[in-house]
Amino acid sequence: MGLQNSNIYKSEFDTINPMYIYDREGNSNLMKDGRRHLKGGVKRNKDVNWWTIFSEWVNGDDPIRSLFENDHPAITEGILKDLKYVSALQEFVKSNKMKSNTAIKFGALGVLLAHDNMRLQMMGSYNVSFYKLGEKILSIALDSKSRTSYYLHLPFINNYERSHGKTRQGNTDQVYMFLLK
Repeated sequence: MGLQNSNIYKSEFDTINPMYIYDREGNSNLMKDGRRHLKGGVKRNKDVNWWTIFSEWVNGDDPIRSLFENDHPAITEGILKDLKYVSALQEFVKSNKMKSNTAIKFGALGVLLAHDNMRLQMMGSYNVSFYKLGEKILSIALDSKSRTSYYLHLPFINNYERSHGKTRQGNTDQVYMFLLK
């Protein structure tokens, strides 16, 4: 499967209809909670890396929701190199389903598999959804940053919702969208 190089968010899909996604050939699929996951997302430039996201989260400077598309290094050097993602994609392709959702758990095995890939280390656990659009597959990975995750789920750590003001270590979301041929 190769990465489709195109701007999904603005060119490939009808964002007016919150429930259906379309490709340029008219193929569509129903996307549950699509508007909620995409609304308010700030498209991030290619120079935004794992250290940027981490620093912004620590200092409370980042957007509440970041959007990464297609050939962003977070996808090409992160998600697409995650063996657990690749396995989930292969299972989806074999299933012949039109759509699927999988939780990718990080844990101790994730640390070993990610080794020195700091993009994967920063993502940790995430959810990925696959949608068939004709001969292509839309992949959407949803990741969040929170205090409980950063502090290894210690029971006395509380999360803080990020407001539009400055909230250090407040919850944030990252959305990764890309097409595979």
